Amino acid sequence: MGIIFLRSKTTSKQIVEQFIADGAVSQYDTVYISASGKTAKADASVESTMPAVGIAMEAAVDGGTFKVLLMGTITNATWTWTAKAILFASTTLGALTETPPSASGNIVQRVARAISATKILVNPSLEYIEV
Repeated sequence: MGIIFLRSKTTSKQIVEQFIADGAVSQYDTVYISASGKTAKADASVESTMPAVGIAMEAAVDGGTFKVLLMGTITNATWTWTAKAILFASTTLGALTETPPSASGNIVQRVARAISATKILVNPSLEYIEV
């Protein structure tokens, strides 16, 4: 599938890869690469679904192709992040959170940083720790 470099009129860059969905994926879901090489929703309470590698840029049905933002900025008018907050993979399937997971066995992984309430910079650390 090859990496796609996208450039907007404001010269911001994104690194985007096209994947095949392993289960339904919604736009803005945090995703990981499964053992089959497909991509599915990440869950910080299940180590086998980690590390998260990016954010779905579009929805996909099981077996469908979709674009994943591996690095760069993305905006969602419904987000309400605290500016400058570090965003972690969540124990809610496919979600991000400002609060690092803290229960025993949870995985803590930095995925993004909030630029504003509705815009984030995705730059996942592929290293993580287990609580």
